Formats: sequence, structure tokens, C-alpha cells
Amino acid sequence: MEGSINLDGDLGVLRMFHYLGLRALKLPVHDLGNEYADSCCVLHRSGGLNEHGVTFIKEMNRLNMVINISHASDETIEQALEVS
Repeated sequence: MEGSINLDGDLGVLRMFHYLGLRALKLPVHDLGNEYADSCCVLHRSGGLNEHGVTFIKEMNRLNMVINISHASDETIEQALEVS
């Protein structure tokens, strides 16, 4: 899934998509951050991942999903790796 734009960090929706077969998700897209992760090419809001972003990453790990960090900000990438 590109950018998880429509999820807005909703863990229930993430779990539903996983149940339906989703196994890889890109955190933010290159020109659009989201509610929990900053992208590389826009004004950073969270300084990487916010608290919910950390929870989101942990849930993706629990579900054994691939976390695509391309186009994320440097801070988001570092924090996602740290949490994982």
C-alpha cells in the first residue's frame, strides 16, 4: 500500500487490510506526510514518528508486515528502525 494515506494510523483498518492480504505498507509518500510519520519532501510535523507512529510500527511488526520506509524523512527512517 502506498503511503497508508487512507488509514490515518487506524490500527483496526490496518488489521483489516492485513486480514485481506496486505503484507507491505509504505509509511508516508514522498510529497505527503500522514498523521503519524513525516515524509522526506514536506514540512516535518512530528520530528519523525509521533507516539501513535511508534504504536503503528509495533503493530506492523506484530503482524509480520514489510515496512517500506522509502520517501520517509531521515528521522522517520531512524525511528522506525529503532522501534523495529
